[in-house]
Amino acid sequence: MSAVNTPAGLDQADGLRSMFGDDKNQVICLACALDPDTVVHIGHGTAHALKNAGYQILMIDEVPLSERRTMSGFLYPTKYDLGQVFTNSVTLNKSIKQVEEKFWYATAAKLRHAFEIRRAKMPNLDDRLKELHLEFDYILFPTNDPEFNIVNFFGKSVSRILIASPEFASLSRAMGMIRQFSLYNSEAMRLRRLLKSSKKQHKQPWV
Repeated sequence: MSAVNTPAGLDQADGLRSMFGDDKNQVICLACALDPDTVVHIGHGTAHALKNAGYQILMIDEVPLSERRTMSGFLYPTKYDLGQVFTNSVTLNKSIKQVEEKFWYATAAKLRHAFEIRRAKMPNLDDRLKELHLEFDYILFPTNDPEFNIVNFFGKSVSRILIASPEFASLSRAMGMIRQFSLYNSEAMRLRRLLKSSKKQHKQPWV
């Protein structure tokens, strides 16, 4: 699917293709060394930016309600969670919600527990989507715990974007995430590191 036909849209489309290629259902893990509420807001904002650029987006919201401080619920109401899909309790089409044109939403707050008790099973989300003949340009997974076994449930090929604030605690956590990433096929992993400024929500490359 092409981006909107404007210079800004074309520039963004070219940048995304150069980073991630043209395959469908590409999983982008937004690994955020930040508080849970900010993780959700970053994922939501990124999803809308890509949607506005003309891409089909599926956002996966995994932050449990108990960890949210400024939100009383999930961004959008859903009847079932992807954790229930991976335990084969419900079908995938019952757990994803089309919020608006080109923007879909699903929760995965129950997936980690299902994995811990060994009830979560493959196939991954990409394969399940293909069985339903559903295709998205990008599957966004914002998280502050990009544990390999959890991210692996969404697709075989995952691109990771690391986001942190300038504070020491956030940078220290980000370094831990980088060490975690390096344990899993670091040569094939495409890692983009971004520094999120705490002032005016301005992002700059972290090098």
